[in-house]
Amino acid sequence: MRWIILAAMAGTLLAGPAQAACPPATAEGGTPISIPSRLDEAARLGLSAMAYLAVADPAGGDAWPRAEIATAPSCPAATFQGEDQTWNLSTGVAPAPMFWAQAQGDDEIFYIAEAPALVDAQAWSRARTPLPPQTAPRVRLLVGEIDGIHVVYQVYEDVPGTRRLSDDIVAIQTGKLNALAAVDPAGHAVTILRETESGREAELFRPGLINRDVTAQLYGPDGAFFHVAGAGVIAMRGSGVYCAPSYGGFSRSHITVIDSRADSLDLSCLFRMGDSWVSVFATRQPNAAGDKASFTARIRDMEREDKALKTSVQASGVGRGYGAGRVWDRTDGRQDGLWFRRAGEFVVEVRATFDDSAKDALLKLLEAFASNRLPSDVREDAPA
Repeated sequence: MRWIILAAMAGTLLAGPAQAACPPATAEGGTPISIPSRLDEAARLGLSAMAYLAVADPAGGDAWPRAEIATAPSCPAATFQGEDQTWNLSTGVAPAPMFWAQAQGDDEIFYIAEAPALVDAQAWSRARTPLPPQTAPRVRLLVGEIDGIHVVYQVYEDVPGTRRLSDDIVAIQTGKLNALAAVDPAGHAVTILRETESGREAELFRPGLINRDVTAQLYGPDGAFFHVAGAGVIAMRGSGVYCAPSYGGFSRSHITVIDSRADSLDLSCLFRMGDSWVSVFATRQPNAAGDKASFTARIRDMEREDKALKTSVQASGVGRGYGAGRVWDRTDGRQDGLWFRRAGEFVVEVRATFDDSAKDALLKLLEAFASNRLPSDVREDAPA
């Protein structure tokens, strides 16, 4: 549906001392910078660094800019509407973004962040100095944030005006403007959402911090913890566990570095199918002698955690090839499942919440992860 700007500059509508501190805005401005659909390694690293430096919290936390927006003074700049939502565009001053947009009842926010130019971001990605150089004018990024993940959609060479911002947010909502990168600031991770020549899509900027208390969410292989294994397949470091793009009706949602330390390496893949989901973990646990007791204890822990949700416990009728497994009936009509198997120095854990419509697909997924094989329609290559 066509979106229409309903109101322009707040400065023309509101007057008085209370609004004097509000930054000005104009309808014009915001020249987009074209980003190629296929990136070489230098461009991938540069765009990753640009996105990371734009979204990283100046105070070192991971809540920017939502917390700053919540306490910022009211400085409305424009209103635009489409379908059933009215979006309010506001201006702000640091530490809040220079622009942000929110809609009543929508959890997502859009905002403008400043970043180094691509050439300076590329230089910083190589040197990783405390501050990036500034040999070229800084750029502005249009970012959407929901559930702690910040998605970069557009790069502007100058400050965007209200018309450009409104049009681009409309284009995002209607699927006409595709994402460039996804940033997990808590995990210091960026995934480029473009084709890359190297096959690497993600970058961990501070991998040494990933220790279970801090995790990193990725959407593609980074070449260090998740490797390219051909035809969209990702292979986990150490265990070699494959994560294909899909298994039956389950599609890969994202991958996570839970612990980056070599002696306790812990990686996972998450798959979704409607309201059903499956997480697959590969955790380094070299001592196989304790498997039986460990698996039993972890199944018991899950029973205790979800006791209020379950009406009965039954032995697992699925999951052949696993050292231990259990399925529970939930009070909401779905089921929970938990399975374990040994893979060299690693323990593979599959955890699922699923409904009846997902059972056949879940069986296929469990069978695949029991033997670490790929679906028949996926070509297997040696991991890069």
